[in-house]
Amino acid sequence: DELASTWDAEHPSPAEEAERVRGLLAEVRGAFPPHVLDLGCGTGRVLDLGLVSADRYAGVDSSQAMLNLLVHKHPKVAAVYPTDVRDALAAGTFTPGQFDWVFLDATVDLSPAQHEQVSQIARLALIEVDGEHWQIEDTSTQSANRIFETAAAMRGAR
Repeated sequence: DELASTWDAEHPSPAEEAERVRGLLAEVRGAFPPHVLDLGCGTGRVLDLGLVSADRYAGVDSSQAMLNLLVHKHPKVAAVYPTDVRDALAAGTFTPGQFDWVFLDATVDLSPAQHEQVSQIARLALIEVDGEHWQIEDTSTQSANRIFETAAAMRGAR
């Protein structure tokens, strides 16, 4: 947790990163500002880059010190979860389609089943972040299919 106080200074984002990532995210943007879940959020890089609004953002990190710094920088953040990402997934804290975008830090070690669970939480996109590499998976078709299947099952149960 002592890393939190120097993390941002030691891991600065390149000046052009925000604009580059905004361009990537334009492909998976809905009609309204996205609700965002950031798994392994640290000090809030997604917010620092201005990619999302703090009032539509939830961050999960096992480091309370990192979360404290995130909230200090972004006091209007909607929610923070001081827990290990894997524990939050095991507890069912988040549901399929609950967030438009889910950011996943590449250092978070997930099993294939946990990774699939994360992709289902994302209604529009799962964004995996590994340093300066941002990989975007469009989950909108998968989400729509899940909604249609659920609706059909509910109609069939009548």
